[in-house]
Amino acid sequence: TQNLYGYIVQNDGEFAALPGYLRELVPGIHHSFVGDRELHIAVRRSGATGFYLVYDVSRYEQGIKKFRMTLLFVTAVISALTVWMAFWLAGLLTRQVSDLAKRVERLSPSEIEMPLAAKYNDEEVLGLARAFDGYHQRVQELLDREQEFTANASHELRTPLTQIRTCCELLAQNDALDAKSKRRLDDVSLAVDHMTETINSLLLLARGGTHGETEPIPVKACLDRILASFTDMLAAKPIALEVSICSEAVLQVNKDALDLVLTNLIKNAIAYTEQGKISVGYEAQRLCIEDTGAGIAAADLPHVFGRFYRGTSHTGKQGGLGLGLAIVKSICDQCGWRIALRSEENRGTRVTLDFSPA
Repeated sequence: TQNLYGYIVQNDGEFAALPGYLRELVPGIHHSFVGDRELHIAVRRSGATGFYLVYDVSRYEQGIKKFRMTLLFVTAVISALTVWMAFWLAGLLTRQVSDLAKRVERLSPSEIEMPLAAKYNDEEVLGLARAFDGYHQRVQELLDREQEFTANASHELRTPLTQIRTCCELLAQNDALDAKSKRRLDDVSLAVDHMTETINSLLLLARGGTHGETEPIPVKACLDRILASFTDMLAAKPIALEVSICSEAVLQVNKDALDLVLTNLIKNAIAYTEQGKISVGYEAQRLCIEDTGAGIAAADLPHVFGRFYRGTSHTGKQGGLGLGLAIVKSICDQCGWRIALRSEENRGTRVTLDFSPA
């Protein structure tokens, strides 16, 4: 055959005709290499007759080598297909979970959407979607109760304060009141204003700030209007007021938010400056309020924007409710404004509001 062949040798002439690699072999089993061929050879003698059986294993080894290469190739292809199928199946199984995660990320308590469970049919994902739906509903109910409470509280607290203020205004028109009574009446009016401001601050914090509709606001006109409400406070102290704002400067912001922020910052500057100067400047969408007042201690600086945190001034006294700067920070975060505060005790404070887009 192609791989197996043999020789029978009965005399010296036939022996001389054998291939050279066979003539030197003694009886037994031999492994020989002839060129690039591997041969397994069996030699036996019976009297004067010699038998040579040759098996060429090269074709077999080549077949084995080809089989191994084919097997490796097929294994690599199957492995690649297996990995691809695994990723495809994993994506198929997790696609709904990924979609659910994206929908949950976009959920907003103020927006009403179709229940998440209505969008999925896989049993495990459906159970997870129902759990999120239940949680979202509980959050919405909590927010509804909070909004109802704040609305009721706003009405119930402001109504008596309005009545007190009205009575004070009517009594102030009575010429029969002596100077002492009028001073007490002024004290009542100031207390009403303080309570109204406190209620507004607490309600604003409860609602999480404000970032409603925006409109073009002339910066200088807005600041002049706010400074006008502090005329008496400024007149009671030897404070020089310096305003450097171009009359054409305009900001596209929410009016109520800007009013509340500037009111709190101006009020703090006046309250903690016994004498010296308060400067207000505006340039390139940056508003700067700087005073030469008591300043803030270094230990208090990391906490000035915390709710109800009240630092100790250089006189050792504490004032306010600790809500002013907390409200300012809350509004700035809601509106996307950036606020920076630098202060040094006994040398003054500098607050910068940056209204430019981040």
